[in-house]
Amino acid sequence: MPNLPQVPNLPKVPEFEIKDKVANISRKISRNIEKCYDLTMHHASLYDFRNEKVVGVDITPNCIYLCQIDALNGKRVLTSLTSVCMEGKFITQDIADNSDEYANSLKDLVKSSNIKTKNVALSIPVSSSIVKTVTIPALKDKEIEKALKYGTLWNNIMSQDTKPEDYSIFYQVIRRNKSTKSMDVLFVATKLSDVNIYTKVIEDSGLNPVIVDVRSFAISNAYNHKLNNPDASGACAFLEFGLEENYAMIIDSGKANIMQINVCEIQRMALIDDRLDEEVINEFVVDYSNQVESILNKYQSENEDEVIKNLFVLSVVPRVNIIIAKLAEILDKYTLLECNFFDCMKINDDFTISGESARQNLSSWAAAIGVALRKIDIFGSSTDNKRYPNMIERPGEYSLIKRTNYAMHCLAVALTVYISFEATHATIALNKENKAVSEELAKFAGVQEAYNKNLLSYKAMYGDNSELRTVLALMEDASESQQKILSVYKYLNLVILEDVWLREIRFKSPDTLEIVGGSDNDRSILEFVELLNEGNHFNKVSLKGMKEIREVSVQHADVVTVKTFRLESTLSREPVYDFNDVNLMAGDMNSGS
Repeated sequence: MPNLPQVPNLPKVPEFEIKDKVANISRKISRNIEKCYDLTMHHASLYDFRNEKVVGVDITPNCIYLCQIDALNGKRVLTSLTSVCMEGKFITQDIADNSDEYANSLKDLVKSSNIKTKNVALSIPVSSSIVKTVTIPALKDKEIEKALKYGTLWNNIMSQDTKPEDYSIFYQVIRRNKSTKSMDVLFVATKLSDVNIYTKVIEDSGLNPVIVDVRSFAISNAYNHKLNNPDASGACAFLEFGLEENYAMIIDSGKANIMQINVCEIQRMALIDDRLDEEVINEFVVDYSNQVESILNKYQSENEDEVIKNLFVLSVVPRVNIIIAKLAEILDKYTLLECNFFDCMKINDDFTISGESARQNLSSWAAAIGVALRKIDIFGSSTDNKRYPNMIERPGEYSLIKRTNYAMHCLAVALTVYISFEATHATIALNKENKAVSEELAKFAGVQEAYNKNLLSYKAMYGDNSELRTVLALMEDASESQQKILSVYKYLNLVILEDVWLREIRFKSPDTLEIVGGSDNDRSILEFVELLNEGNHFNKVSLKGMKEIREVSVQHADVVTVKTFRLESTLSREPVYDFNDVNLMAGDMNSGS
């Protein structure tokens, strides 16, 4: 047995080194995929924010505010600001009862402002929503959703007679406490019927509601755009008062805590009166200040590190400056400022505000500016919009439609590029093949010319021959038809009875015949039909109709009654009788009758 060469011993690679290399490669691939995804979503979001513009609309019973802010060269620029007052309207029920009037006013407002976008970010009153911050055991997002819709969490927050399906629900986890295994959750619920009051006005005006934000969160959103200003540092409080909206909102590290403030009806009615009942207003200022101070003291005791210095006041009441001055006298340890969010955007020098809008105080625009600063994020890549609720029914529907359209657009572009590439490639290949064929055909140029001449001669001869065959066929058909017609006429002349006369004989086609005639009686007509059927010239003679008419007799110059008839038949294809035989047969028939 021959000696086989020995295989040299290869160094063994430890198994853990192989696993490490595979893990490193996997991590690199994962990082590259993540980078590609982040880059794609970044550019998609830029496209989203650049094209999905919104106009901010704040509908109050007494006024409709409209604001549009666009992003130009990386800055927020005010492009439209206008409003319209609704005379004699004071409460939310006025909006529900007069939705057509509000819709027409909004439509005119949009038209006069030359606003092109149809998408609307809308604010609704705080009084229409339930806003609470609750502490619950640590749960996952799906568990929170179930607890809100079907579990004890819903029953603890809401009354027993409410149903989750009647509400638009938003929640946000504010903080998680690992030591206590608990979490603080911001809970917002708005009755869909209340949302529909406002969205109906938007839809009836020809616009498309895509964002419905609670008024307080719209203000919080505007405040977050103001954080780079000195007066917006640290915790602060917003105070709103009016006929329906009366609350205090404390914003701390971007999180909003809302507390309702009780105002009696007499005081609320006095707020909207231009004359301002001094005594009632003073009572309001004292009661309102006491409740605000109690809320702020409670917050300070729970958050010792945060000191509230500034109170931003906003209201749509006519004499807001006078009331702010009265509140400042009581809440003297705080700085009271009229809420102004116009400094969080750029206003061009040539920008003008309509006279109707100029009559409004600055704080009345807070909610409209807040929702105007909202952006539509159809890809969900921005964390900014996730902090604020969208109380519209089926809030993700618009984003889904837009994402689908965006995907279809991208697919269409990709298909167009692919088809264009394939068409170009095919065109180049066809041109090459055409050039090769042309070169081959050039070799047979003389043969082609001779072939064409012979082909023309052949076509001319074939045409002459075809015309000749056609003429011969026509002559043959004409001869045969003439023989048939003559034969039919002779046969009719032989078998016709004395009291039967013919008025018209029509050949509908070469083999179809119609006979129209008349007689003094029915029996002669029937005998005439029988004679025709006994012959060999017709397949079947049918009596198609008889009619009795009155006409003037030529012989007696008198009006007589006669019968007209119409016969139809087809000519026989069998050989006809010899005319001598026909004469004999007709004679026998006549003698028999």
